[in-house]
Formats: sequence, structure tokens, C-alpha cells
Amino acid sequence: MCFTMHLPWLVLLPCVVSAHMRGATSNTKFLDIQFLTEEDVDETIVLKVDSKRLANIRSGLEITYTSLPKTDGHLAQQTLRYVLHRYLLNQHGWLIKGLEPQNTSWTHQTQRIQKDWSSWLPSYLQKHFEAQMQRGTELSALAEMVAIIEDLVHKEAERQLQEIYEAMGKSTETVLDRSAALEVIDMYALVFLVARNISVADPVKNRKRLLGFRKKYHGFEEMHRWLEGLVEEHLTNSDSDSGVDFGRLKEVVWEVGDRYPEFNDQECQQLKRTLMDMEGGSRKPGRIPLADFYNKSNHNHWRFTESPEYLRDLGALDETDPQRPHVLLANYLSSFNNCLRATSLYAVCCRNPCEGLLASLEKEVGAPYATPDQLAALVANLSTDTMAKRSSPEKFEAKLLERLRSIGNDDGQVPLHGRLFAQWMHHAFPRECPYPHAAGTTNPQTPDEWMKAMGKSTAISEEQKQEIVAAYCPSDPEAHQASKECHAETAELPWSDREELLAVHASVTATVHGATKTKEADCFGWFCLARRLVPGLAILLWHRKLAKLRHGLLLGFLSWIGIALELVDFRVVVASGLLYLLWQKATSSIVDKIETKTEKCEV
Repeated sequence: MCFTMHLPWLVLLPCVVSAHMRGATSNTKFLDIQFLTEEDVDETIVLKVDSKRLANIRSGLEITYTSLPKTDGHLAQQTLRYVLHRYLLNQHGWLIKGLEPQNTSWTHQTQRIQKDWSSWLPSYLQKHFEAQMQRGTELSALAEMVAIIEDLVHKEAERQLQEIYEAMGKSTETVLDRSAALEVIDMYALVFLVARNISVADPVKNRKRLLGFRKKYHGFEEMHRWLEGLVEEHLTNSDSDSGVDFGRLKEVVWEVGDRYPEFNDQECQQLKRTLMDMEGGSRKPGRIPLADFYNKSNHNHWRFTESPEYLRDLGALDETDPQRPHVLLANYLSSFNNCLRATSLYAVCCRNPCEGLLASLEKEVGAPYATPDQLAALVANLSTDTMAKRSSPEKFEAKLLERLRSIGNDDGQVPLHGRLFAQWMHHAFPRECPYPHAAGTTNPQTPDEWMKAMGKSTAISEEQKQEIVAAYCPSDPEAHQASKECHAETAELPWSDREELLAVHASVTATVHGATKTKEADCFGWFCLARRLVPGLAILLWHRKLAKLRHGLLLGFLSWIGIALELVDFRVVVASGLLYLLWQKATSSIVDKIETKTEKCEV
């Protein structure tokens, strides 16, 4: 779906690499937002939000909020961001910068993401609402944060429209006729689609660039008709027949931001159908052989040029079969390379249909956990455009039901927001639910970020492409001379027993049914216990009669804390403890001998 993927001319379009627009010449921008200042954000925070609007947002947040695990009635920081991400993506199709889920790796974040989160809008807003959240009004605070983000998106669109007026040589005080208004909206679409700045210096050149955009953009006619419809809606609803003023066009560009994701969904569905047509060479559902991914793209308007290295970092490459790597359909579809960086606040990405399935389960369960039987019955009644309703758990494969029962915790409950259940959903809906890679095994980045970090292009060369097509197993191993490994492919999807939960403060692990479980609540149990033991331990450490044990007790306590926080390995602590005891015994024996000799000398 990425425009640069099948429309390489956009990369070379002169208008998208021109000088920055007015107001963006400074190298330092507040939170990396081009059109907004810190004062804009602060002013938006203090504005009174309509109570009815807040109630509607709160209602939309409530189901997901209720279903998430909490500690002392509060969500962890990572989970708060997850709620915001889910709402804004489902309601508007916006992937807000700083709320990206792909690189959080459940309970772990890379340094890049941690840095972004500490300096960007969600964190900035969170600081303003910390006190309110502590008073038990967390859901209301989340609703206000959503409203503020929505208002800031609209404010940024307004500023961007002002710059486009100037770039087109028009005044915001001028009332435009229908033709001129459509020209402005087309220019706004150009900037929106390629997420670049235009020069305000030469309106004549800008019009020529717009003309080139209209001729070369693959879907311009369809896009133009859609934009024209938005303008007509606002003209029809207007009381004035004299033309279109800036205020009316401002409302149109708000609609572009609010409704473009629906338009984008059509392109995403087309991409999905194209990828599904390429599945034929694999027995595994939701997977395209890498050789087919490159080879068959030469025969349609989609151009799949991402290199294996970039696909691997995106988490879109399945290499469990070394003879036949596959592209993961659901992972690829929702990955960063298919996102449209519409503004500095958000990107428009292909929506993840699995989140809709999860929302249905959250609504029915109304809690962070559910029994395997309950989930099997609920999932059996879910359907997608590629998977029919199963109607009853008996329609699931026996192995799939067995795995669902195996991922329960000590109480037999399955965490809805854990990696293992996400993996189970991938097996149940392989074309809709992305495969959840284990923490630290992927590094999703936009093409620009990846190229900057790696120092090379995300695209594969034609020579590399042909080497891959020749090196790996053919699409139809029965019709070609192929190795035994090619014939041995089964429909079974990979499975990992590693569990990771959503909350970032989860630290304590336990093994259940052979899987590593991360439990957020236990983490606070460790600290509660530590809080009670510290005073007593301090008395023991400084008691004169226990002076000889002081260092051992202190080291033991610190080691225990280190294990709880997963800072040190348990086996290393045990080995170190044994060495410490041996050293203590040896030194104690030497000291006793010296003391005995000293006593004899004194006698």
C-alpha cells in the first residue's frame, strides 16, 4: 500500500523536496511537531471540552479499559498508551507518533522508542493528567487526552492549510470560487499524501507541480472525486452561495484527516487480495513464499521491493524454514512501510483487523482473563472476510484447542493481552492477526528511519531478487525438480512457548505448562514484601551480635532484589553465593588460627 512501493516517481517529485514552508526554518521544534508550539498544546489542554463529546469518547474507551489488567486500580504507563493507540486507530485510523505498538515488543522497548516516548505528545499530556489519574479518574483523564489529540490534529491541519494558501498565492481573507477551492484542496492532498513540505516562494511553480501530481499520481482521479464530494457537502450545507471562505475549507481539511482512513481502507483491501493471490505457492495460510513475493510482483501494479533485511526488521519475514522463507501477510500489511505519514502528528496505516476481533472478545469477557473454554466458544463465533464462523469449539483443530488450554496461567486463566494468546489468534486467523514476535527479535522502523540507521536502501536490487528466486524452493515443487526439503513443507505454523504480557512493569516470571509467564501483579508483591522487610533487615544488619553476618545478609538482600527485577540471573546468584560461603569459611578458619596463636603468645 505504500505509495513509494508502487509509485517510485513520488520519491523524485520536485515539489516534495523543496525548501521548508514558512515557520519551519528552526532546527528545534516543540516535540518535533512542525506546525504546533508548546503554547498551542498548553492552550488546548486548558480549554473546556464539551461534556457530551467527552462522554462519547469515554464510552468508546470503556470496554478496552475495563478488560486490561490493573495494579491498585491503575493501568501501567505502557497500558495507558495501548488504550490510546487502540481508540485513535479504530476511531480515526490514526497511528499517533509515540503510540506505535510494533516496536514495543510487549514488555520491552528499544532505546529509540523509549526516547521518543519520553519526549513526545502522549508523555507530555500524561504529565498534565498524572494527579487526576491518581485520584481515581483515570478513564476520564484518558478521554480528555483523546479530545486534546483530536483538537491538536485539527489545529495542525488548519496551520497547514494556511501555508498552502500562501504557497498558492492566495489570502486567507479571500472568498474562493468552487474551482479555486478545489485547487487548494488538491494541493493539500499532495502535501498530505507525500508528507513533505512545499516552497512558499513561487506560486507559479507550485501550480506546475500540482499539475504534474494530477497527471502522474496513480489514483488521482478517484482521490479528486472523493475530495470534490467533501467540498460539495460543505457547499450544500453552507448558507452562503457567494463562494468558499477559509473557515469552510478548514472544515473540509478536517474531514480529510477524519475520513481519509476509510478511503485508504479500500487500497489496503486491494493489497490484501493481491497478497492472498500469491499464497498459492505455500501450504501455510497467511504466508507468501519470498521467491513468489518478488517474482509475481513483476506482473501487477504493486511493486514489492523491500529487501529481506528490512522485512526481517519489520517482523514480516518468517524464516523458520531455511529452505523456504515466507512473508507474513498480516504483519506486512500493517507494517510501517505501508503507512502514509500524513502529518507530523500521525500516520495513516492499514488497520489491523485483529484488533476488531479482540475488541469483540473484550466486550464479552469484560476482564483481563478468561477460561480457555470461554474463549474457544467466543472465538468460534467470530468471522472475517477470509475465515468463516466456526459456530462451535468442536470445529477447531484439536491441536489448536490443546494449545489454547496450555497457555493458561496457574489458575487456568488465559490473559487476553499476552503474547501467547495473540499467537493463538494468529493461528486461528492467520490472514488477519499478525504473528507476535518475541521481544527484541524485530526492529520495526519507517523506511527513512531504517535507511538512516543502516546506511543502505530498504529496496532489493534486481540482481538480488533473481538470486532469491533461483536459490529458494519454487512455488510449485511438484512441477519442478526440487529438493526433498521443498516437498516436506506442511501447513503447520510456527509456535513459541514464550509469554510476554502487556504491562511494562511486569518482571517476575514463572513457568506454566512449559511456557515462560510474565506476571505484572507479582512484581508489586515483591516490592510490598521488600517494603515490609527493609526496616527489620536494617536492624539485623547493624546489630552488634550479627556483625559477622552483616555483609552476607546485605548481599543476599540485594541479590534477591536483583532477581526480582531480572537484573541478575538466578543461577549466577546461587553460584556466587556458594563461592561467598566457601570464601567466608576459609577466611574464618584462617582468622581463628591467628586468634589462637595470638592468645598463646599473650599467655
